[in-house]
Amino acid sequence: MEQFVIYKDTTISYKTYGAGKPVMLIHGFSEKSFVWEQLITELKDNYLVIVPDMPGYNKDCKVGEQDIFVAGSIHEVAKAMIAVIRSSGLNDVTVLGHSMGGYIALEMLYINAGLIKGLGLLHSTANVDNEEKKEARLKTIDFLERNESRTFIKSTIANLFGSEINKKAPGIVNEFYEAVGYINENILVANINAMLNRRMQFETIEKSGVPILFIIGEEDKAIPVADVFTQTTLGVKSFVYLLQKCGHMGMIENPGQFNKAVKEYLKYFD
Repeated sequence: MEQFVIYKDTTISYKTYGAGKPVMLIHGFSEKSFVWEQLITELKDNYLVIVPDMPGYNKDCKVGEQDIFVAGSIHEVAKAMIAVIRSSGLNDVTVLGHSMGGYIALEMLYINAGLIKGLGLLHSTANVDNEEKKEARLKTIDFLERNESRTFIKSTIANLFGSEINKKAPGIVNEFYEAVGYINENILVANINAMLNRRMQFETIEKSGVPILFIIGEEDKAIPVADVFTQTTLGVKSFVYLLQKCGHMGMIENPGQFNKAVKEYLKYFD
């Protein structure tokens, strides 16, 4: 069922599935909530699954200045996601975020640790960008200011996937491109600035006492794999899964192992 919350004059759309202990799934940059379809199918019989769209990503919502403002801050997007949870009257929520969605999940933990029962960094990191990554993001902003978002997505999408998918199932990459559709260029630029200015969250993990799920792609080009492994010792308890021959999109590249990892983590709270 699709529902809406207004946060600072920005419409946040989200869907809910099933019933039970609440689990929020936050998608990443330049993708949409369809990436969770297979995981939703696995979880909805036992959990209340909350699946928001990031501000400005819903095709039915007109993009305005406030959408761009909210999309331009990890802190503001995190507060918008908390507004979704509050509107449903929920507590003790497990928040799982993919890539940029992980940055948002961590900021939610930073803002209101008492609301978050569990947290998953799915192909994501608690660290900030290194200088090389910052430079790459600035180049992407320049590209988006001169080109349509569809051109950007098409030019970068193959790098999100590991070698197995690109060699043996390139159709999956094409299907992903078609499913993403159009995302407003100003929203994407705002997101990039948000990622550039996000805070390091090592201390947030250390102080929270929240068990952390890490899903890592062996061939992930977007997230420094070795760096993420060092983060697995920060918290009181970590669940760590390395997906072999997998890039940045484990939920699509290897849904069997990805979904199994999520379900094993969630069982910890039963």
